[in-house]
Amino acid sequence: MYDWLILLDREVELIWRSEWSIPKVLFIVARYGAFIDMPILIAGGSGSALVRRWNVLSKYIFYIYIVLYLTLVGANKLEER
Repeated sequence: MYDWLILLDREVELIWRSEWSIPKVLFIVARYGAFIDMPILIAGGSGSALVRRWNVLSKYIFYIYIVLYLTLVGANKLEER
C-alpha cells in the first residue's frame, strides 16, 4: 500500500494520462487485478459458478499477460541489436 501511495502521482502522470496500449493494459491488470479478484472470491464462495468462471477467465488473462510480456521482452532484445 505504501508503494502505491508514494508512486501514485507518477502513475497518474505516466500511465493514466497515456493513450491505450498493450503495456498500459498489462500494467493495469497487474496493478489492480486483485481489487477485482478478491471481492469475487469472497462474495461468491469457492463453489459458485461465478468463481469457477472467474478462475477460468483469470487463467486466460494470466497466459495472455505472460505471452505479451515475453513478446515485448523479445522485441526489446531485437531492437537493441
